[in-house]
Amino acid sequence: MEKESEAEKQRRERSERVEEREMSKLQQMIRLKELELEEKEKDRQERDKERQEKKEQREHEEKMKKLDLQIAQEKNKTQSSATTGVTAQRPRLSKGFPAMTTEDLPCYLDMFEMAARRDKVLEEDWVAQLQEKITPKLRQFLTQRRLVDCTDYEKIKKELLDYVGMTEEACRKRWHETVPIEDGPREFFVALQKNFRQWCEAAKIERNFDQLEELILKDSILSALNEEVREEILDKESLDKLVDLLENRKIIFASKSIFKKSRIYQANAVSDRRDLNRQNYRYQTSPSSANYIRPNIEH
Repeated sequence: MEKESEAEKQRRERSERVEEREMSKLQQMIRLKELELEEKEKDRQERDKERQEKKEQREHEEKMKKLDLQIAQEKNKTQSSATTGVTAQRPRLSKGFPAMTTEDLPCYLDMFEMAARRDKVLEEDWVAQLQEKITPKLRQFLTQRRLVDCTDYEKIKKELLDYVGMTEEACRKRWHETVPIEDGPREFFVALQKNFRQWCEAAKIERNFDQLEELILKDSILSALNEEVREEILDKESLDKLVDLLENRKIIFASKSIFKKSRIYQANAVSDRRDLNRQNYRYQTSPSSANYIRPNIEH
């Protein structure tokens, strides 16, 4: 009986091992199948993405051809009107106005606006004539954003400035970096005014005293901070939130100043001068001092 029981036990163990091997093989086959399906799905997604990119590229090329055709037709109309002696035509920028070659988009847009006003170009035609002058990269951006047919100049201007990274911080630095130029004080003032207004626009500031006050106070705080701290708090919209954050940071990092060293030295120097002035004043107004100045009291 014991031998039979032992034999039965061995058969059962062999059977279990066989089942385990079969189960392991089955799991491996399932995993291989899953990997195969994942690979096929990945290939399918890549093909779909490639097809979509080709489709978008074709659409972009078609739109660019359409835009080039419209520009050519507009030029032909202008030339035709000039040759037939037609004087009643829509005003255009003067032929001498240059195409955009600089990376300074805000400066170029200012030039364009001044030229458009000088040449009495209708504002509804500004976008079309601007697209003839800007770089192919910017034209492609407008095409991708489906703004080729838009006639709202202010909207196009904002989209382009956002695209080239004219953020509030960039405009703030641009205003601080404005320096006098050889042309004279008036040109310096115009540049300061233009850069300040661009900064206000980027910060969404209206002509409101409270908003301007907060903008200037925030700028003074940012200018006093060291680079590391300034980068951390640039996205704080509210002045109160900014100050609260700086207070918390000062408590957490008590051993490290949040301000530029030069600002601390300047502040200490001003404080020292004030203390010295107070001491001199007390010394000169003390009756026991040799420099005592007796007040002139008339009866």
